[in-house]
Amino acid sequence: MSQFEQILENNNLHHILPTLNKLGIHSFASLINYTSSDLKDLGVDDLADRIKLLKLIKENNITNIFSDDKIIVCVRKRPIDDEEDDAVDVDDNNIIVNEPKLKVDLQSYTEKHFFTFDKVFEKFNTNDQVYARALNPIVKHVIEGGCGSIIAYGQTGTGKTYTMMEEKSGIIYQALSEISHHKPIGVITFCEIYMGNIYDLINKREKIILREVDGTVHLTNSTSLEFKSFDDICKIINRGLNFRRTGITGANSKSSRSHAVLIVTFDRRKSNALNGLNSLIFVDLAGSERGTDRKSSSNETKNEGAEINKSLLALKECIRGIEQDKKHLPFRQSKLTQILKNSFIGESKTCIIATISPTYDNIEHTLNTLRYASRIKDFKNPTPRSIHKEPSNMSIINDFSPSNSDMISSSSLLFSPKFNLSNDTLLHEHSFSERKKVN
Repeated sequence: MSQFEQILENNNLHHILPTLNKLGIHSFASLINYTSSDLKDLGVDDLADRIKLLKLIKENNITNIFSDDKIIVCVRKRPIDDEEDDAVDVDDNNIIVNEPKLKVDLQSYTEKHFFTFDKVFEKFNTNDQVYARALNPIVKHVIEGGCGSIIAYGQTGTGKTYTMMEEKSGIIYQALSEISHHKPIGVITFCEIYMGNIYDLINKREKIILREVDGTVHLTNSTSLEFKSFDDICKIINRGLNFRRTGITGANSKSSRSHAVLIVTFDRRKSNALNGLNSLIFVDLAGSERGTDRKSSSNETKNEGAEINKSLLALKECIRGIEQDKKHLPFRQSKLTQILKNSFIGESKTCIIATISPTYDNIEHTLNTLRYASRIKDFKNPTPRSIHKEPSNMSIINDFSPSNSDMISSSSLLFSPKFNLSNDTLLHEHSFSERKKVN
């Protein structure tokens, strides 16, 4: 039983499930814009049922504020067992990273780093909630014939693959299940990008040749498999996952060392051309550990890391160019950006989900991930409230001693989530407990 069905069951609305299922409605995200009159037209005749259902829709969705956004940037915080080891606070869509440091005289203090995103998911949020609250505009866009992309980025072990590909609740499966109720037939291409080359995960890792003809990218010898049901989709994805390349790094014993790219086109015709129509692209980016975490690993692993970082830089530069309306976009800098070209031009929508670990040991990686995601956010919305660059005079530094605990500069507040641009006064709320753990 899905979470959607469970919630309806718990609220004595199980009797309306057959009606909703018959119409291809399997999540609250599908009902986000429905009124009481709309629900009545669907066949929910009882007024009390409609009132109850509307309340559940509101509780399990956010207002569709992203409907006009071309790029949505979200962050997901991974759960941890030890609350004392949690260095990351979340306040609505704001993230505060509490980094313990030592002064020259060995006195401890905390440097606070502030970030704001379109949506932040806490450690208790489920895959169902991530799907309902962030991906609804993209799924709806694809159902209407557009192109959508969902990209997961972050350090290995922070939940990228779980968020994307968990067998029962991964957002890939939820999105494709939703769309397949409207468009049950299409083709799938599943590949990975490793060390600057593209390999076919459907056809035993055969090397794919990428060509661009008249502005359209072609995966010339790729294998595309047709599906006629959601079950077919699941079988094809599982087949490809068996060939995904992993490796050992200093940070993880089974790290994804390649970018996995799943291209689902809701069209009967098989084609190796990526034309950006009627399609949904999922990208599970390789683990973003830096070189310091590969000190115990081989030169091959370090070269992998360099290639991964090169493609991530190219991706960022393309997004920067798009948001700044540049005439020339550097898509050819990497195979990743060439494949994603149509995801960023024309009538396309993209959601980037950055996953982070809140533990003190991973603060450096968490900050790297958040800075990367924040820069993408800044490209799409370059206003003072969303800029979170971090030279020393723009971070809140709280000393553990009482006399210095409230020390704060106006420049740091200007870029803090608590700064209200509509008031002359600076608003700062000490709503987050300081962490006294020092490495």
